[in-house]
Amino acid sequence: GRARGSDLAVAAFIAALICAYTVIDKAGLGHADPLTYLVLVVGLPALAYAAILARRRGAKSLRRAVTPTVVVGGIFVVGAYGLVLAALAIAPAAPVAALRETSVVIATAMAGLVLGERVTRVRLVGAAIVATGIALVVVG
Repeated sequence: GRARGSDLAVAAFIAALICAYTVIDKAGLGHADPLTYLVLVVGLPALAYAAILARRRGAKSLRRAVTPTVVVGGIFVVGAYGLVLAALAIAPAAPVAALRETSVVIATAMAGLVLGERVTRVRLVGAAIVATGIALVVVG
């Protein structure tokens, strides 16, 4: 379909949120090394959330939800965020944020090549726009 003004407003809002959390992470790394920051931002809330779930639904329910797939997925997500934090600790935020958004382009490619999804012209154009934005940030 066609993009509406509200669609563009939502996209701009999401872009602003991405910018905000990247700037917040960069500032936080001024007070802690990447591993400590990762534990404080992800580890402690995860433990608190698990404790709340165990109390509300029972520890058995929580154990059933923790499957090997969930554990591996969690390791990958936390590991990827840890790598972003390590990059932010040694580089300016803008190029790190731009590189981080390459996941949109990679996901589009994998959707077609690995998952066998039909990658429409709209998705390709979206990926191209993201790639162009990344290039513009890198160039300066």
